[in-house]
Amino acid sequence: MVKNIIKFISFVIILIISASLYLSYFGIETSKFNSEIKKQIKNKYDFVDFNFNKIKLLLDLKDFSVKLQTKDIDLNIYSNKIKINKLSTKISIVSYFNNKFAIENFQLNTEETEINSLINIIRKFYNNIEMALIDKVVENGKILINADIKFNDDGTLANNYKLVGKVINTNLLLINNKQINNLNFDFLIKDKNYKFQEINLKYFDLPLNSKEVIIEEKQKKFISSGNFKTGEVKLNKKEIKHFFNQENFNYKINQIQFSSDNKFYFEIGNKFKINKFKINSNFNVINAIITPIPKKIKQSLNINDENINLLKNVIKFKYENNIFNVIGKGKLKIDNNENDINYDVSKENEKINFKSDIQFKNFPFDLKIIDYKNDGNSKITFNGLFNEKKEIYLDKFELKTSTDEFIVNKLFINENNKINQFDSLSLNFKNESNIKNDLQINRDKNSYIVEGKVFDMTNFINNLLFEESDKNNFLFNNTKKTFLFDLKKVYLHTEYFVTKFTGNITFNKSKIENANLDGKFSRGKVVSFKIFNKDKAKITTLYSELAEPLVKKYDFIKGFNGGLLDFYSIERKSFSESQLKIYDFKVKKIPALAKILTLASLQGIADLLTGEGIRFDELDMKFNSNSDKLEIDELYAIGPAISILMEGYVQKKPNLISLRGTLVPATTINKFVASIPLLGDILVGKKTGEGVFGVSFKIKGPKKDLKTTVNPIKTLAPRFITRTLEKIKK
Repeated sequence: MVKNIIKFISFVIILIISASLYLSYFGIETSKFNSEIKKQIKNKYDFVDFNFNKIKLLLDLKDFSVKLQTKDIDLNIYSNKIKINKLSTKISIVSYFNNKFAIENFQLNTEETEINSLINIIRKFYNNIEMALIDKVVENGKILINADIKFNDDGTLANNYKLVGKVINTNLLLINNKQINNLNFDFLIKDKNYKFQEINLKYFDLPLNSKEVIIEEKQKKFISSGNFKTGEVKLNKKEIKHFFNQENFNYKINQIQFSSDNKFYFEIGNKFKINKFKINSNFNVINAIITPIPKKIKQSLNINDENINLLKNVIKFKYENNIFNVIGKGKLKIDNNENDINYDVSKENEKINFKSDIQFKNFPFDLKIIDYKNDGNSKITFNGLFNEKKEIYLDKFELKTSTDEFIVNKLFINENNKINQFDSLSLNFKNESNIKNDLQINRDKNSYIVEGKVFDMTNFINNLLFEESDKNNFLFNNTKKTFLFDLKKVYLHTEYFVTKFTGNITFNKSKIENANLDGKFSRGKVVSFKIFNKDKAKITTLYSELAEPLVKKYDFIKGFNGGLLDFYSIERKSFSESQLKIYDFKVKKIPALAKILTLASLQGIADLLTGEGIRFDELDMKFNSNSDKLEIDELYAIGPAISILMEGYVQKKPNLISLRGTLVPATTINKFVASIPLLGDILVGKKTGEGVFGVSFKIKGPKKDLKTTVNPIKTLAPRFITRTLEKIKK
């Protein structure tokens, strides 16, 4: 009996073990548990509805649970449908018999599902700001998910879930109303860690891709890091606008062709504030067109192009803690010439530090102010900073060629592109007139000491005294600055120089306030230039015992020889009255005078003008001027051959010249004076005349298209007679 009982118990045990082993490895399929599973889920989640067929049961002896598997499930959560290809769940046997929530987890694989449906479901469980933002941003697309979801003992979702899947052809509308299209990526989400891989998207038709982006949630912050690349792309001005704002840039990118490789890191805190943003990028710029080149730079450097081209530039970009740094090298193309360039630019807050060197090849340019033109090959090196007030500080600027050198130290330029100050300037170069210049300027507080062996001031004098220039073109700011000169040799004209050029000039509010300059020509002839203030008026004097270097500045006078020049001017409130006197000189060519002589049939005097020249004993010119007009009250010139009395004006805007006057040969004057009783006998002796003769003339029109008319006259104007008698008496 006992033996039979033992056999029966053994059989039962073997049967149970066998059944357990069978259920553990092979399981059974049944639909008997369908209603119970639905009941368990409905009790906890009444918003969930699903349909499925048979369930396969597998026994898990290790933790005394039953694993249920099924396929092709139609799941409906809050009216959002999801098609599940495969689902498995684990039910605790102990919890089930203790009438507790028995489902331990869900593992499922979905078909492609509308991503908005999934977002709606998630928001029912996690209706936070993050999900609300995602719901607003995501427009459409599909998602494929493999999920492993675990439950707590009370039936709530546990945090140690795992989601693996793929997002397919999704479109996003960002907060700034810009779109991301054709977004595709793989993802792995596990316990507050988000990993996105093989990301591909289009941002305004710019294709971007990334191997990996990782987001980790820590201490109520989201920490993101990853990389993205762009293949070779070409963007025009309109497309560039989508990526960054150039409104505050002095120079704008009109077109760019490039590829890039980028790594980034940032944290998102409360209210989606981005912190600790870092990015490291490598750009390969095939071509970038930057415009415009400022007009002043184009004119001074003889540049024809409107744009600057960057070619084959390799650029490293780094941004961290509100500091960015750009290091690059490549080619700079201007006027079809490719030049080597290296640069290093960094920005912290509103301050930009920079250093660069450019190796120019076959790029000749002019610096007209010093009559310089290089041979096309030069190297420019500079470093400094650009501050929040748009002021530029150059710690050092060097321009070097094989023979010439220009160096400026500690140059400070204000927001209006005017020079505030500099510490030193060194110039060593040969100019277009083949004059070797050697000049140094050093700052001593608010004064500048100008020293050197040789300096050609020809163009400086042109700009200072003879050019119609706007004060806005002045290089320095409005603060008072004094220049102290001690130069051994200074050229005032390419053919004339002075030695021992000494004195000072004080500038204030872009104008000369005071000046006292002296020099000596050869044979001891002196030149003196002075400006001083008296009784609220500015007085200017210029005295030169050699007038040629100054008169030759006027290109319409050729063959001027000799002369002594005396100039006086008084200026009050931008209105000046001036007098210019030149004594004992000769001219060989004045086109306007030659035309008058020809039209008046005074061919003999005209021949004299183009031959040995016409001599004048004295020229006296009285005139006044303001910013718009120069008015000649009287210009009188008397000489052995002819005398001229003239008046008129020169209008600056529009450009218009209007002159009228009287020209009388010297023979007529002599005969007229001789006819005056007593005075004639004293001045020219006894002579008989044939009558008074001269010509009146008018010159009018634009500077480059003057019209001249001439009329013979039999009677001289009283004013001409008076002026002639005054000169003869002297």
